[in-house]
Amino acid sequence: LKIAGAGAGAAAIATPLISHFAADAASTFIKGADISWTPQMEALGYKFYNAQGVQQDILTILQGYGVNAIRLRTFVNPSNSPQNGHCSQSETIAMALRCKKAGMKVDIDFMFGDSWNSVGAQNTPAAWANMNYPQLHSALYHYVRNFVNDAKAKGFTPDWMQIGNEENSGICHPLGSLSSHPDQMSGLLHSAYHAIKQTFPSTQVI
Repeated sequence: LKIAGAGAGAAAIATPLISHFAADAASTFIKGADISWTPQMEALGYKFYNAQGVQQDILTILQGYGVNAIRLRTFVNPSNSPQNGHCSQSETIAMALRCKKAGMKVDIDFMFGDSWNSVGAQNTPAAWANMNYPQLHSALYHYVRNFVNDAKAKGFTPDWMQIGNEENSGICHPLGSLSSHPDQMSGLLHSAYHAIKQTFPSTQVI
């Protein structure tokens, strides 16, 4: 690369800075995967193999592809269904500890349901279904508070925690619906946020 003219001196100074920023970005870039389904697949006897056909732990295989962060969803009172269950608090924290031990960052995603919640469905957990808003607000706060305290007691500090999943229409319908009760949706989100920050002030809340 040849640089000439009045800007040559500035460019010469900038070149090592650009190289430094590029190296720094590469070292901090997050390449993640959601592998919440791993515990139930392993419980069913699934095994994982690398590109050479050698059986390995799934985290080892993912790290071989540059993955350095894992997202784990968690349900309130899940069933044991292989397709729509698992991801209980205890199972999620155990998996999170396994990921941390492997040297990976971890994001916990609160679904605030007993099963999948996404842009098309935001079903309230069955145990909260008949609550009024103040009761739901309290239940959600104490659920998150219990989760984070349990995680801390077991030696796990999350890098990130997500409040809800694909919550375009709100959470915990109908009381937390964005279209019908935006103030209540906001209240539920703040409730979860404060429950997290009281135990993990440095964890980024998403």
